[in-house]
Amino acid sequence: MTRAGDESYPERTTTAASDRGVRVAAALDEYWESIRSGREIDEVQFLATHSDLAAELRVQIAVIRAMDALGGNEPRSALPPDAGHHSNPTIPGYKLGAEIHRGGQGVVYEAVQASTGRRVAVKVCHARSSSRDDELARFRREVEVLAGLCHPNIVTIHDYGAVEDCHYYAMEFIAGEPLDRWCDRWRSMGSPRELGDSIAARVAVFAKVGDAVHAAHLRGVIHRDLKPGNVRVSESGEPYVLDFGLAKLFAVEEDAAELTQTGQFIGSVPWSAPEQVDGGAARVDLRTDVYALGVMLYRGLTGRHPYDVSGSIRRVFEQIVSVEPLRPSALVPAIRGDLDVIVLKCLRKPPAERYQSADDLSRDLRHYLAGEPIEARRGSLAYLFRRRLWQRRVELAIATLAMLVVGMVCGWYWSARRAAIAAELKEEANLLGAGRLVTPRETFFWRDPFLSRPTPKR
Repeated sequence: MTRAGDESYPERTTTAASDRGVRVAAALDEYWESIRSGREIDEVQFLATHSDLAAELRVQIAVIRAMDALGGNEPRSALPPDAGHHSNPTIPGYKLGAEIHRGGQGVVYEAVQASTGRRVAVKVCHARSSSRDDELARFRREVEVLAGLCHPNIVTIHDYGAVEDCHYYAMEFIAGEPLDRWCDRWRSMGSPRELGDSIAARVAVFAKVGDAVHAAHLRGVIHRDLKPGNVRVSESGEPYVLDFGLAKLFAVEEDAAELTQTGQFIGSVPWSAPEQVDGGAARVDLRTDVYALGVMLYRGLTGRHPYDVSGSIRRVFEQIVSVEPLRPSALVPAIRGDLDVIVLKCLRKPPAERYQSADDLSRDLRHYLAGEPIEARRGSLAYLFRRRLWQRRVELAIATLAMLVVGMVCGWYWSARRAAIAAELKEEANLLGAGRLVTPRETFFWRDPFLSRPTPKR
């Protein structure tokens, strides 16, 4: 898939690096999805991105283009599994409509549930996936995970079943757009005031995404594949976390024969954490999802990844493990201060230095929106003092204004008294000079000129 500001890359890699054929199929999934959705794709750049697979991909792409020129159907060998099927599968109780999304594990259709007339989304497991025990186990695991989660920002599952070789489940339909597209639209706002509102709106949505991820964590579920394509934002601006197909139940020990194997990479490369690409499934924990949220937040605020994700898989892995990202404010000056700190804390390479839960991240994002001190900077007394002053800025302004008014009144009062005393002294001097006073009376600066008058000579 080609994204603004990024290069092309495989959306999901779920096989060992040595499984060359499956990697070719995954790359073709990406190429085919771009063509189907009408997006332009730079073939030279695409092949350069998958340089180690270029020979096989070049042949398959040539076949696709040749068949397209002839106006015929694309050959199966050159397409993702089931891409040549123009008719939707038949699922009792559901009327399937347009295809919404095609991924490595299955196809999602818009549908109507016949018994209720409810609009739903139906995910159908690929035929090739159904024939592989591990892929089918993943599909069933996703159903179990979704059925066990209940949160307003996690998609709700309604039904699961199988018809012959076709495994499917029905879930809540979310009319909206992927998170990255939604963020790009908000980021295009121009004026400084609009930009500030845009940043606040995006931060608020990510806080809700963090809530949903934390709710999954509390149920013992690590998503492991968080990316903008797996978060959909509704027309009302409400985010929903989708696709738990690669989720890991950290409360359940998985043996070597189960869903993941030692040395197998699980996830989507550009959004993966260092421990995902460097240590495999064994090192993945809650903080891996926090890192992915940080990459998504960085991308949502700046329009760019924290580091270059183009080129070979090996090079991208090196970038993820070793390259420190620029501050977001270096790319978008309106993003500064606490938001810089929050994003970069998510992207720390050692998991121990990140937020230790998605809830910690969401809480700091809300502190930022409210202008309150963030937890990521709690160790700095100077920072806390500045933030407290900023929080009480209205009260401080009123107190300062009151002090100024009191000072002005006091100044006027003392100025008036000094003028009155000076006039009295002048009058007394005149009376002494005219011989009208028996004796001069000592005048102090605090004497009230209106109560203490000089005694005239009789």
